Amino acid sequence: MASRQERLLRLREMFLQETDENHYMTIEEIARRLQADRRTIELDIDALIQSGMDIEKKPRPKLSYAVLSRDFTLEEIKLLVDCVQVSKFLSEKKTQELSKKLCNLRSKHEAVQLSGQVRRNHIKSGNEGIYLHIDMVHRAIAEKLFLTFQYTEYLPTKEKRAQHNGKIYIVLPGMLIYAEENYYLLAEEIEFNRRSIKHFRLDRMEKVDTLNCYNGTKSKYYSAPHIQDIENYTNQNFSMYGGEVERVTIQFPNYLAGVVFDRFGMGVHIVQTDKEHFQITEPIAVSPQFFGWVFGLGKEVKIIGPKHVAKEMKVLLKDTYSVYTLHRNRKKKAESSQ
Repeated sequence: MASRQERLLRLREMFLQETDENHYMTIEEIARRLQADRRTIELDIDALIQSGMDIEKKPRPKLSYAVLSRDFTLEEIKLLVDCVQVSKFLSEKKTQELSKKLCNLRSKHEAVQLSGQVRRNHIKSGNEGIYLHIDMVHRAIAEKLFLTFQYTEYLPTKEKRAQHNGKIYIVLPGMLIYAEENYYLLAEEIEFNRRSIKHFRLDRMEKVDTLNCYNGTKSKYYSAPHIQDIENYTNQNFSMYGGEVERVTIQFPNYLAGVVFDRFGMGVHIVQTDKEHFQITEPIAVSPQFFGWVFGLGKEVKIIGPKHVAKEMKVLLKDTYSVYTLHRNRKKKAESSQ
């Protein structure tokens, strides 16, 4: 016969896995499965209740018991499972593993409802080491350690390779930022006695390791980069691509106000220029990604200033147009020569 400690552990596991507010277990079934008499089981259940488990007793039609509450409600677990399912930085394997662990926090009957009702519209990351990398980055920040890694890119053949001939980056990690459905490491790169603040996508980092360059006196030399206004920083750096930050004035039609609030937050300053249009002036990292965002909003969105930024947009549009025009002219020339 099992000891009382073993029996209590099995009873607790049984309650958590097989009961909830809609599914009770009778005292007879519990006694049969644990091979103990009813009185012993009742004493064990009383002990679990005294330890803090929310177990309800239902006397009719047969004496039955069930756990009514857990650390997480069913609605909370549903939300967490959906967040895991749509997380782009998690691999498919890690997604399934983590989802299963979350489902195990509720009964097996409720787990059927926790398969994840939100459908993702993106491809999952192929980096299986993302968990370890996040943990290592957190540890490096907390213990003030340097990080070393290789930064990777994909070839058209779908092969992954290290950038810059396998260069080993040495950085002072500052913080992790979650933006554009990815984790980014804000860090200061140390290279040839120069230091520059950069951000790196975590799922593109490989061979991540910690490095203590100063043998116990690291805190004296360590000064990690820090951004006070993260929201402003991510708004400036569209899709986390760098560029010179400038205060750019953009004109929008009124119907795009929601898009502007989504991009810059509700605190953005709006200047109504006429009944149909408004302008904003925000610090923005001027880059091709920024120009692409403006272009994607349609012809009613216009960069007002600075003039050289508006001119850059015009040149980019002209160069892009010439690519398609040149292709068309070559095609016509080839057809006429036949």
